[in-house]
Amino acid sequence: MIHLPCYAARMSITFNKRTALAAIRTLRADTARKRKTIDRCNIAAPDPSPRKRWSKSLFAMMDLGLPLPLGKLPIDVAVPAGSKRLGAEGVLNTTYCETAIPEKSFIDLGDGVCISGPELLFVEMASSLNPIERIVLGHELCGSFSRDPIDPYNGPIAYGVDPITSVERIRAFVDGSSYVHGIDQASASLPYLNDNAWSPTESLVAALLRLPSSSLGYDIGDIELNPGVRISQKLPGSKESRYPDIVVSDTSVGVNYDGLVHLDLDSIVKAALDAGAHPEARQAQTALANAVQSVRLKAVDDIRRNRELAVNGMFVLPVTKEDLYAPGGMDAIVGQLLDAIERTTNRDMGTQRSMLSKKALSRERHRAILSLLPGKSERGIQIGRFIGGHKLVDDPQTTQEYLIEL
Repeated sequence: MIHLPCYAARMSITFNKRTALAAIRTLRADTARKRKTIDRCNIAAPDPSPRKRWSKSLFAMMDLGLPLPLGKLPIDVAVPAGSKRLGAEGVLNTTYCETAIPEKSFIDLGDGVCISGPELLFVEMASSLNPIERIVLGHELCGSFSRDPIDPYNGPIAYGVDPITSVERIRAFVDGSSYVHGIDQASASLPYLNDNAWSPTESLVAALLRLPSSSLGYDIGDIELNPGVRISQKLPGSKESRYPDIVVSDTSVGVNYDGLVHLDLDSIVKAALDAGAHPEARQAQTALANAVQSVRLKAVDDIRRNRELAVNGMFVLPVTKEDLYAPGGMDAIVGQLLDAIERTTNRDMGTQRSMLSKKALSRERHRAILSLLPGKSERGIQIGRFIGGHKLVDDPQTTQEYLIEL
C-alpha cells in the first residue's frame, strides 16, 4: 500500500479523519489489492526515521493509493500524546489517550502506516457533518458501496464491496469510549443508521425517510435496507427472491430507487454515436444492438420485479433521479408513501403528513438533497434553524483540487 525508499522502513505514522477516510475509500475500491482481512492495531506514534523531522516532501513520497500525492492534501494525523504532535506544514493533529478509546481502534496498512478504523472514523467525522451527512457516511461504511476518495459526489462509485464495519460495531465503539470529540453527535445518529446500503442515492433516500423532521427527515419510522422478499407466486421470468431498496419495518410498503446507473442509457448513446460515425462497421452496429438489448432486459426485469412484489402483497414505490432534483419531488413521493402505510396498517401518519406542508422545511430539505447529489451544489448544508448550529463542511468549490470531503 505504501511505497517508500528502503531507508524509510522504520518510519511510523497514524492518519485520521479525512485522510483516513480517503485511504479507506481507496482500500475498499482497489480490487487488485483487496484483502480478505483488515488488520486492527493501536495508534502508532509518529516517527520519521531515519529522517530527523517530518516534512511536506516526506508526505509527498507516501502513496495511499490516492490520485494526488499526499503532500498536496490537507493531512490529518493522530498522535498518542501532545509531545508527539507534528509541526509540519499542512498537518492537523489530534491527540488520543489510548485509554479513552477501545483497544485496536486503528487499521494497520503496513510499512508503519496506520489509519483510524471505521468506527473511530465515524465518530471523528460526526462533529463536522450535519445529521443527513452522518447517516450517509455511516451507510457507506456499513454498506456495500464506496465513494471516490477525491471527488466523492461526482467521481466513480465502487459497488459490491464488502462492508468495513457494522452498526453494531460502531455502537460498541461508542459505548466503549470514555470521550472522543464527536461522540455525542455519533451517538445521536446511531438510532437512525442501518446496515446493508447498496448505493449512495439509496442511502440518501433512506436517511431522509428515517431521520426526524428536526434533521430535515420525514420521520417515517424504522426501515430495512435491501431485505430479501421471497416470491411465493411464480410468474413468467420470475426470481425466487427480490430485494426492494427500502422497506418500512413491519409493513409491506417500500421504495426502490431507479437512477442513471440503474438503466445504462449512456451506453446506448455512446454505441449509437460510434455506429453513426462508422455506419459500415459491423462491430459498431453489433455493440449498439447489444447495448439496446441489455437496457431492454433490465427494464423488463424491473417490470417483473414490481409485478412480483405487488402480487406478493408488497407496495413498492419507484423513486427516480428527477424526483430528487425537482423541488418538492421527494415530498410528493413521501406523501404517497404515507397514504400506503395508512391503508395497509393501523398507523396514523398525521404528524408526518403535517410536516410535508411546511414550505420552509421543504426548501431546506431540498437544498440538503441537492448538496448530496452529483453536481455543483453547495456542500455541508447547515441545518441550524432546525437543530442548532453546526460547523460547516468546507465548500469543495473553494478548494477544488485538494479537498477530501464526505
